[in-house]
Amino acid sequence: MLERIFRLRENGTTAATEMLAGLTTFLTMAYIIFLQPAVLSGLYFNNPNGMDPGAVMTATCISAALATAIMGLYARYPIAQAPGMGENFIFVLSAVPAAAVLIDARVAAGTLQAGQVAPWQVALGVIFIAGVLFLALSLLGVREAILDVISPSMRNGIAAGIGLFIAFIGFQGASVIVAAEDADRFYRRVVLQPNRLVEYANALNALAIEPIWWSWVACPSLRGMWESGKEKP
Repeated sequence: MLERIFRLRENGTTAATEMLAGLTTFLTMAYIIFLQPAVLSGLYFNNPNGMDPGAVMTATCISAALATAIMGLYARYPIAQAPGMGENFIFVLSAVPAAAVLIDARVAAGTLQAGQVAPWQVALGVIFIAGVLFLALSLLGVREAILDVISPSMRNGIAAGIGLFIAFIGFQGASVIVAAEDADRFYRRVVLQPNRLVEYANALNALAIEPIWWSWVACPSLRGMWESGKEKP
């Protein structure tokens, strides 16, 4: 059944290998389960905006599961989907404050009662409308036409920028990047400690070992697609 649906042999892989690849993918992406609620609720910035972290976590897991299932079962492509990093920071640092300004203006004008609606609710409404518009653009083929105009170098630059941004967050959490007046003393007291070895090992794994695993071990179906594409005239 799996062979008939996913054409595993044609793509040079097996069910066991793809299950291992799925587990690897999940472990690679699992950080968003905890980071997304912290960011969207404002707790990451020590500035709660009223969003329930538990509800955000549930929505993150459900949306990622549904999107990944559609990608695998409908598109039959071994790519996992999840809420994008970067957009959540735009939501918290741009959309929510802008909604707060709009609400304050409406309250001052007397067209809205104070406390009737929260800024994050208005921001989520805007995100929903934007999602509907993006869906319409995709169905009409406009999105693909726009992407074709973007140069490959810019696409790669965007991916690299998001990766560096996530690495920056990780280094902040590991206290490798700090804002301190006496940075030298801080690094000796905090960074150069044995309990930080696990974090450094994870960074080494992400930078050196994991790309090799992803490219040639964990997901040979992608390699099979790439090699079959090379053979086409």
